[in-house]
This record gives sequence, C-alpha cells and structure tokens, in this order.
Amino acid sequence: EYGRVEVSPPKELLDEFKPVSVYGSITATDNTAGFSIVLDKGGRPYVNIYYRLGGAGEVYLKVSRDGVNWRTIKTYSLSTAGEGIDIIQGIAYPYVRLETPTTGIDVEFEIVASR
Repeated sequence: EYGRVEVSPPKELLDEFKPVSVYGSITATDNTAGFSIVLDKGGRPYVNIYYRLGGAGEVYLKVSRDGVNWRTIKTYSLSTAGEGIDIIQGIAYPYVRLETPTTGIDVEFEIVASR
C-alpha cells in the first residue's frame, strides 16, 4: 500500500524565512539630534536599505553583534536633498542600523532583511 503523509515544518522555522523590516522618519523641525533606526535581522543575510534626506548630509550603515557596539560598513554622502536604495548581500551581523547625524532636515529610513 502507498499513502500520502503531509508534513508541515515548525512555525519557528517558517518565521526564519519571512522578511523582517523597520521604517522610521522624522521632520526637519523635530530633527534636533539626528536620526537612526535599528533592525534585529537575526540570521537573514540579504539587507535592502532605503534612505531619503531633505538636504545635504551623510547616512551611515552600521552593524553590530550585540546591539550595543557598532561598526560602520558603508557611508552614503548626499551633497543635496535626495534618496537612494542599496542591496547588500552577506551581512552576518544580527543587528543593522541606519543613522544620520545631520539635524534640521527631513529624514526617512527603511531596512528590510530576508533570506
């Protein structure tokens, strides 16, 4: 006799394959100390970032193994207002942060991580 058995992987395993994301923005009037967002991406190695600045400034992409100590791995410099998207493969660090120290401008950030 032959039969069919339906097997479902554990929910925890499926959750590891779902993308995770974080989004944040701040207006120029509220931006008195710069702006940042952090994503705990777990083991997801593919990271997509979006940034938009309402004026000239720098955006830093940082990584951390513990969410406390950060290392800058990429810098994006804008000489005027603008935006950008970057797709990065192979980030093993579990935490990713986008930040700008620039004050007095509108800022919009998004980080998405997947497998």
